[in-house]
Amino acid sequence: MSIIEEMVQRITELELRLDNLVQPAQAYHYQPITVVKGWAGETDKISQVLDLQAAPWNLPAGIKTIVVYLAYTAANNGDWGSVGRVTGEPSVRATCPDAGEIDRAAGMVNCDTSGDIYFQTNNATNRVSIWIYGYYI
Repeated sequence: MSIIEEMVQRITELELRLDNLVQPAQAYHYQPITVVKGWAGETDKISQVLDLQAAPWNLPAGIKTIVVYLAYTAANNGDWGSVGRVTGEPSVRATCPDAGEIDRAAGMVNCDTSGDIYFQTNNATNRVSIWIYGYYI
């Protein structure tokens, strides 16, 4: 990949992140979670829906955006995990710097119309932890 192609890809990624940084606080009410709720474990799926109304989160219906922290590790250098509103549109993404090392990322993730988010990775053999610190409703 040429330097120009890398720059275009990076700019595109930054534009996506910027779009997700728009603060919905003016239109929605922020609700912090006093006991941080998380999901941790190994996953064998490349992509999966995370139902925020189900365990372990048990959040109310109608959530528009969540504040999330993602920790990700995998066996290969450059493997990544992400969460986003739909598959293929990561809002928060962590990439392993070296095999077996942990990368962390945090940010805001808009939910889909059902109030769910999506976890996606390029490698089905990984360990991931996702913590939700609050949400906008």
